[in-house]
Amino acid sequence: MSEKPLDLIDLIVMAGYMSLTLCIGFYFTRSQKGEEDFFVASRSMHWLPLFCSIWASLTSANSLLGAPGYAFSHDLQMIWAPIGGIVAAIIIVRGVLPILYGLKLISAYSYLERRYNNLSVRLSGSSLFILVRGGWLASVIFAPSVAIHAVVGIPLSLCILVVGLTTTAYTCLGGMKAVIWTDVLQFFIMITGMLMIWYTALSQIDGGAVTVWQVAAEHGRNLTLNFDWDLTATVTFWWVMLGTIMSRLTDAGSDQVALQRYFSARSFKDSRRAILVNAWADVPLMSILALTGTILFVFYQQQPGRLAPQITPDQVLPFFVTQELPIGVSGLFIAVLLAATQSSVSSGINSLSAACVEDFYRRLIRPDANARHYLRASRIFTVIWGVAATLGALFLDRLGQIYLIPIQLMNFFAGPLTGIFMLGFFSRRATAIGALGGAAAGAGLTAVVALVLGWSPFIWALCGFIPTVVLGLLFSHLSGPPTQDQIVGLTVWSRRSFEPAASRSQQR
Repeated sequence: MSEKPLDLIDLIVMAGYMSLTLCIGFYFTRSQKGEEDFFVASRSMHWLPLFCSIWASLTSANSLLGAPGYAFSHDLQMIWAPIGGIVAAIIIVRGVLPILYGLKLISAYSYLERRYNNLSVRLSGSSLFILVRGGWLASVIFAPSVAIHAVVGIPLSLCILVVGLTTTAYTCLGGMKAVIWTDVLQFFIMITGMLMIWYTALSQIDGGAVTVWQVAAEHGRNLTLNFDWDLTATVTFWWVMLGTIMSRLTDAGSDQVALQRYFSARSFKDSRRAILVNAWADVPLMSILALTGTILFVFYQQQPGRLAPQITPDQVLPFFVTQELPIGVSGLFIAVLLAATQSSVSSGINSLSAACVEDFYRRLIRPDANARHYLRASRIFTVIWGVAATLGALFLDRLGQIYLIPIQLMNFFAGPLTGIFMLGFFSRRATAIGALGGAAAGAGLTAVVALVLGWSPFIWALCGFIPTVVLGLLFSHLSGPPTQDQIVGLTVWSRRSFEPAASRSQQR
């Protein structure tokens, strides 16, 4: 079966969407006066747009294509992942958020310098974040571009350049407010697009939803529970749950991408609500993504001649859209893919810029410049990261099925990073020597289990986290105890109110 090219109306829909994102960036340019406006939206955001932004930014096009693709080719085991997210969210709002929110931070890694009274810990944490998100950025541009290229025929390099450079432009112009409000737009476009796919596919399946479940069960594509403890098995219930808890703790407890949104809230209550609503909403929303793959599997089981043989599981969703949905709607869904990509890329480059400006440029190079200077620096770093991610995507080779690419890239470094933060939050005894020594051990073990033993990427982060915490505590007890100033208000055992405890100049 040949590919069906996009109609002119589809192209107009896509171009209209891209133009709208640029308009949003231009609109918020006028409100940017300093790096606090640029990076944390003047700390003025309501919980509802924050929730939409958190979900959209952390649900990249890798998930939008990969979750249906995995369900299409395997089963629905990934549907259990949001349960781990709820567990992690409870830990965050009870233990972590009351500490961080009141400090009025821009960079989360400035907390590490205050907690450990050590600049090296701050720079190490920020560097680990840059490694986590730097490689991830290229993957979230590359993966959907490959799918669009294979199914629609748009040149791969053009897809990458349009997504990367357009996203860089509106993020550079409007900062975090532009990122959040384009995320809101992208959130509703993504959900609307998936529901339209459900309606179109189910209306053409004999027997509807009942048949979908029956056929899926016959072919092993239904809701399964694999309790295998095999460490080399990529996806089991245990690895999905443990991997999700670790990834969500990393996102909400140590990752600048998510933490910047919590810092952007107008109140502690708004920040907490955004986290909890996101965690609970992830259950139905991720189920929709996974079940889409099951529905498409049954659709093509009943009508096998309509699926081109060269289409891979990661390309099934855009292939269905371009072949089966009406003119105009196809363009809307390609816009959905672009939206999912842009929401993640804009969040990533804004957060990477925040880490570079606050943890390196402001802290080490120009500590006493004015607000306008830091705003210019923020935009320069935004452009640098946007261009770097786009160029990286142009030369990125496949690392496997789309759904696993970001998991592999992020989990390789996430364990030590999360461990450093959790030591600071939950231990009054943790010291800088302990945190750095534990992180080095965690990074070493992660490299062994990933590159030598070939264990599931879902547990790489856990393998890095455990030695970071355990050996970090051991090394801390072998060194001198921290001073009282290092722990008052900065651990769960000694925290104050979430209201600011020091001036912003001290906290940065």
